[in-house]
Amino acid sequence: MRKLSTVLLMVGAALSVAGSSQKTKVEDLNWMAGAWSCPMWGGTFEEYWTPVAGETMQGCGRLVANGKTSFMEFMSIESDASGITMYMMLNAPSKGEKKPVPFKLASYNGKSAIFENAKNDFPSKIVYVKDGTGMSCYIEGMQNGKKSKEDFAFKRMAMGG
Repeated sequence: MRKLSTVLLMVGAALSVAGSSQKTKVEDLNWMAGAWSCPMWGGTFEEYWTPVAGETMQGCGRLVANGKTSFMEFMSIESDASGITMYMMLNAPSKGEKKPVPFKLASYNGKSAIFENAKNDFPSKIVYVKDGTGMSCYIEGMQNGKKSKEDFAFKRMAMGG
């Protein structure tokens, strides 16, 4: 019985060490860094993510249609003692006071990152997926009392300059 207890204790310790080494870090999401675009909503949706530095990433996006920017978003991915959180603010800062909405990293498997906020109607879930040389994203939640989902099939784009 004593041997069995010792073996179980050793197995438990090994699993604990293995589990702690698999904790997701912001650096694991560095594949999101870069300039991305996709056709969307009658225009081109662009999203930009900085490479990881100081345990954070910064992002922004915009929809350009008919030569005008009709939508903007500002994001950050940050790490603290409770885990990884994506903060998102929608629309231009010039259009009034904004408060960031937090989305906790609920799952990460090396290829996809799922951020969730059940208290936010739409989106309540934001999912980024590494797709070969591209990146897809979908957002889902409730809009006007109905489940809704929007898909973004991003392709890398060259940065202008």
